[in-house]
Amino acid sequence: VATRLAYFFTSASPDEELLAAADRGDLDTAEGVRAEARRLLDDPRSDAMILAFYHGWLGLDSLQQRTPDPAEHPEFAALQSDILEETHAFVLATMRGSGSFEELFTATHTYGSDELAAYYGSEPGVVSGESPLPRIALNPAQRSGILTQAAVISAHTVEDSTAGVHRGKFIRENMLCLTLPPPPPVDALITPDETLSTRQRFEKKTEVEGCTNCHELLNPTGFLLEHYDLSGTYRDMDGPFAVDATGALPGSDIAGPLDGAIELSAALSTSDDARRCMVRQWFRFAMARTDSVEDASSVEQVFKVFGESGYDLRELLLEVTASPAFRLRRAPE
Repeated sequence: VATRLAYFFTSASPDEELLAAADRGDLDTAEGVRAEARRLLDDPRSDAMILAFYHGWLGLDSLQQRTPDPAEHPEFAALQSDILEETHAFVLATMRGSGSFEELFTATHTYGSDELAAYYGSEPGVVSGESPLPRIALNPAQRSGILTQAAVISAHTVEDSTAGVHRGKFIRENMLCLTLPPPPPVDALITPDETLSTRQRFEKKTEVEGCTNCHELLNPTGFLLEHYDLSGTYRDMDGPFAVDATGALPGSDIAGPLDGAIELSAALSTSDDARRCMVRQWFRFAMARTDSVEDASSVEQVFKVFGESGYDLRELLLEVTASPAFRLRRAPE
């Protein structure tokens, strides 16, 4: 247990204090494991573990593969490192600060360079002590939490389109843990049509026989982010067309309709489906496997403690490490 805790939080072997706790039998109980986990989470070395979780949960590995054309988006090309540093700094500051699940989605501030602030149309940030990067005040009508950051937006587009379908899949699977029906053996090509907006072109997929089952879920979810172009820049116009960012989250506990990312983020911040999905995502990360039916009681216990803490993300993580799934192994037959 000491070794598992140490490598999970710090990617290193147990320190003397953790070995002493094991020798005393402290790690034989959930309370003892939780106490040592709290100490290790406070260790700056756990930053790498936190970033690994959020990097994977937000799908940021896709960012390099989905870089917009530098000729059309030169400012974005120049800010490749800045936008990734922003998201990393934001999640670390949230985890080290309030730990609030709600703030993750609704914060109207971020952290980054003066160039990033200008990219968002904001004033340069100020030193706050919350992060090594300056704190930037954002326009609350345009930006709200993690889902409106340029790195997250751009990681879920394609090279020449905002791709509401990709964004919808990301939100439904990663934020709500909702499964989608398998795609049919149909290739519905989207052909250029200057008489249609990006949304209208993608909505044509829904009209193809066999595609409705997926796209009636994907389209209304993904198009809630339609105010952001490939590079995460806020826009009211898609070429000559006014942006239509209305949508919904069918199949979830979030009542619709919704209009835009600000309403989407606010809805996710108080959704039990989204909170429970976050528990499952951290559980999967800590166990390095998908949760199963046998894990249901452990996941439910973590969710209970998460709620009792006021949805503190740190308490969620600590309770995962205190769960039987993390502390125990199945006895041989």
